[in-house]
Amino acid sequence: MSETQTPSPTTVTVRLVGGPDDWRGATLSHLSAEELAGPREGLGAYLLSTCVPHSHPDPGARAVYE
Repeated sequence: MSETQTPSPTTVTVRLVGGPDDWRGATLSHLSAEELAGPREGLGAYLLSTCVPHSHPDPGARAVYE
């Protein structure tokens, strides 16, 4: 979601902290307030990154936010 779009009133905007350069500081609106009110163990996202270090053993590594 670009920062110029208005999020839906049923979703919550979250700012990503840490992670690879292409996701660090990004904002996403994909969780509802009801989902965030529940147990946090089930929440998270696997995001594709184009900033996998060349030395990483898995070139298809994903950024995991929990």
